[in-house]
Amino acid sequence: MSSIAAETFQGPSPTYTLFDANAVGTATFFGTPVMGACLMAVNYRRLGQMGRAAATLILGIAITGLVILLGWNLPQPADLPIALVLVFATRWSAQTLQGAAVKDHVQRGGRVGSRWTAFWAGTAFLVVLFAVILVAVYIANQRTGVVIG
Repeated sequence: MSSIAAETFQGPSPTYTLFDANAVGTATFFGTPVMGACLMAVNYRRLGQMGRAAATLILGIAITGLVILLGWNLPQPADLPIALVLVFATRWSAQTLQGAAVKDHVQRGGRVGSRWTAFWAGTAFLVVLFAVILVAVYIANQRTGVVIG
């Protein structure tokens, strides 16, 4: 049994880092599902799965856009439950889809990406998103014209 374990861990350690489900959840909490999807896409890219990386990123952008539309049109008390569901769903997706790969990576001597990196990436994205929304609202309110009725 020990010879099988020894064979499993032989070879060089991976030089890249992978983000675990907790880092993905942190990025999602601070920076919308787009940032959680970005970290998952980074993992897929580093694992050589470019198609899954692109699909994950596109899905994250689509979900975030849909949530922004819903948030604009739903009553405010619905915002918090929707946000919490998104955080937990994104974290669960990362654990389900990439948990085994991250665990294998760590067992081979690879490092896990920092949650601080996830936090700062999520925060930076949120700042940019708010700036874009503020500019869009400002431009929409600056239109001049006559309103009849």
